[in-house]
Amino acid sequence: MEKEKCVIATQTLYRSPGEARAELAIQMFRAASEHGFHVVCSDGGSYEDFRDDTRDLGVELLDESESGMGPGRRQAIKRAMEVVGPCGAVCFIEPEKGPLVKHLNSCFELISKGADIVVPRRSRQSWKTYPRLQRLSEPFGNYSLEMAVGRKDLDIFFGARVFNVQAGGLFLERRPDIPGENSWGTTLYPVIDAIHRGLKVVSVIVDYLHPPEQAATENNLSFYTRRLAQITELATGTFIYAMKLGLIQKESVLIDHCQKSV
Repeated sequence: MEKEKCVIATQTLYRSPGEARAELAIQMFRAASEHGFHVVCSDGGSYEDFRDDTRDLGVELLDESESGMGPGRRQAIKRAMEVVGPCGAVCFIEPEKGPLVKHLNSCFELISKGADIVVPRRSRQSWKTYPRLQRLSEPFGNYSLEMAVGRKDLDIFFGARVFNVQAGGLFLERRPDIPGENSWGTTLYPVIDAIHRGLKVVSVIVDYLHPPEQAATENNLSFYTRRLAQITELATGTFIYAMKLGLIQKESVLIDHCQKSV
């Protein structure tokens, strides 16, 4: 697929100079530029030097029209879809995942061959570069998707998504009754919806190496607490949404509990 039909969408918010994640985002933007990808970034009010550096790297920087993770992600995705046109494809990735950029060509190629959504899947080597808690907890989140829709191949908690413009419409929709739909679920629940609609959702293994600088910021009790809460919320939401769509039937105590939460 031609590079002008492939755009990266992301979202940023870094309030203090010197943040390790801000530098990782700059590295991702630089990698995207080196690989010929245009980047659309919705920014929630980062410090000015970061915004200047971002523009200098050719990133199309948008001021968030509405604050929050969900609105910001949808804003970036919508603009990226406008840039690539009806025959293009968009990749949403978190800004600190620069090492993933070099693997995106294989993802976009799968879109050009007929896939509607590509979910990159971390290799065994990839998992070794993550803090221990993530190596233990994120497979549980992935297992919740397997239980709900029967897809054990999707590394849904990796966060990266590549999709054509037709499937991209699902990423712009709201799902108000589903836990986390306006935050982390913004890019999770559309995949469940795509499976429900019979779209072609595929995975591809990538040897993504998690930046050690980011791993260092994630190896603490505060991060662990937030991550476990996030995974619990999204795993619950996965069951609730799959049941709403009729993908699974009530068949366990956990699912009973989820249904009572609707």
